[in-house]
Amino acid sequence: MNILRKLNGALLLMLSGAILTTTITSCKKSDSGGGGNTSTKPTITSFTPQRAVSGTVVTITGTNLTGATAVKFGGTAAASFNVVSATSITAVVGTGASGAVSVTTPNGTGEKTGFTYLVPDPNNLYAKISGASDLSKIKAGIDKGKLQSVLQNPDVQYTVFAPTNASIPASIDFATFSQETNDAVIRYHTLATKYVPGAADVTNFKVFTANQPQDSLFITKISVVPGFFVNGKQYVGSVATNKIDASNGNIYKINGILVPPVSNVYDYVTDPTISTGIDSLSKVIKRVEAAYPEVKALLQSSIVTVFAPSNEAFAQLIQALGTGNPTIKQINDVPAATLYNVLKGHVIVGRTFFINALIASQTGAPGTPTLTPSAPLKVTSNYDAFIGQGASANISREDITCFNGVVHKISGILLP
Repeated sequence: MNILRKLNGALLLMLSGAILTTTITSCKKSDSGGGGNTSTKPTITSFTPQRAVSGTVVTITGTNLTGATAVKFGGTAAASFNVVSATSITAVVGTGASGAVSVTTPNGTGEKTGFTYLVPDPNNLYAKISGASDLSKIKAGIDKGKLQSVLQNPDVQYTVFAPTNASIPASIDFATFSQETNDAVIRYHTLATKYVPGAADVTNFKVFTANQPQDSLFITKISVVPGFFVNGKQYVGSVATNKIDASNGNIYKINGILVPPVSNVYDYVTDPTISTGIDSLSKVIKRVEAAYPEVKALLQSSIVTVFAPSNEAFAQLIQALGTGNPTIKQINDVPAATLYNVLKGHVIVGRTFFINALIASQTGAPGTPTLTPSAPLKVTSNYDAFIGQGASANISREDITCFNGVVHKISGILLP
């Protein structure tokens, strides 16, 4: 009886009972030269990487790979494998051995030499992170992403910016992340190079993460502060235990989790499905851009920083404006020119993390210029922002990274 079975997207016709050797003559051993039909026997043309530790995913390319029943590295079975197509298999290296990579199907075995099994150094990055009790949360994300092998690889030097357990909010749990989100966050904390800060000060020095080329991190180093800042999160260099040397890279403990960007600045401040609590700012921007189209282009394409007032802040502004003009009851009642002048005081050209703004706000410093040149913005170490002699607004959430800049959520409107 014929039975159709679906396996990894391919339909295989399996024959039960006696094999009809009179009709399936191509399966004779004498015709195959030792194991299967030569026309459908698997072949391996390449595999990558060629050097790997246990847990590494190896991509095998060849022909006639459908129906694979075994994959081996140096004669040792793979921990698992997946037949992607007739020409591709992904396999996870098990305990491993050096030698040939082989794939076996019902039609025979194909192999290719040149695989090297790597034994991890006991002082590798993953081992060091596993041994640090205050890094167990980020380790959970590494484990979920099955990225242990990446951080064990002796062939590549990495840098890991590792948020301590205490710096990760209780609301963030890697166990609840989707696989895609988890892996993106972990790789966002990782550089595929060994980073060693130089002696000179730098402001927003750009480095690429393991998510490159899309994602970048920005490092600020200030000579008067030991250590450095990554997207505004601090590595306190004065604490010796905050830097861990490994055989294949460095680990820097930082005081906050790094969240990969998901949008440009314009989309973040105008799309309620991306951000919350700033719907009124979205309405202001939409009204302003109708009269001043360059605003949208600026927030979409230029490198900018926005201090984003809360809905409550705009409600108070409308109330104040309405006191002098009873016709103003909502944002759309306010002249676009008035709203534009308000908005300009909340926009900085350039990427400005909180630490950058704080440095520019030190005693004697002029502050950070906004789109209103006469009204530079300053911040305090207590996370307050203000312009000139105007009332301050508390920064409720700082350093929200976007593809083309930064957003800081604030509790009030910044007016001179």
